[in-house]
Amino acid sequence: MRLEGGLGRFRDKSYVYATGWPTPSPFTELYERLGKDPEWRTHAVASGHNIMRDAPEALLEVLLGHG
Repeated sequence: MRLEGGLGRFRDKSYVYATGWPTPSPFTELYERLGKDPEWRTHAVASGHNIMRDAPEALLEVLLGHG
């Protein structure tokens, strides 16, 4: 996906981190960095990379702002 116009135009920025990788996740560094950025909300979900398939209820909670 390519976003144009900069991220500043988005009111809310969330990152969903999948914790159920069978090997070390290549996204851990990004998750930790965004967790320190006050402009981002981070969420850890117990699932593999395909969160929509592996943990749809948890993802729905995040998307609805309950997670």
